[in-house]
Amino acid sequence: MANLTREYFDRKIGALVTKDGLKKELRDLVTKGDIKNFATKDDLKNFATKDDIKNFATRDDLNELAAMISRGFEEIIRKLDVRERVERLEKKVSKIMEVINLRV
Repeated sequence: MANLTREYFDRKIGALVTKDGLKKELRDLVTKGDIKNFATKDDLKNFATKDDIKNFATRDDLNELAAMISRGFEEIIRKLDVRERVERLEKKVSKIMEVINLRV
């Protein structure tokens, strides 16, 4: 029974923190200097709240905006694409030039 008691105490004492172990544990704790770098309430006031997030655009909003922009660009491109019109005008000018006997 004495051996069991000694083994029991040896295990319990072995599980206790040593002086070096305690120093290591204390080094890993937060210091006053660390705390100075933490965000304060005033720092956090600038972050978005749940109510702010409700006002953000949703994925559907962004998809709709992208579609509107795409349609707008398609319209601009259609208006700026005058190749067909220029080709027709060049043919007309060629015919006019032929009629008045000029060569192009």
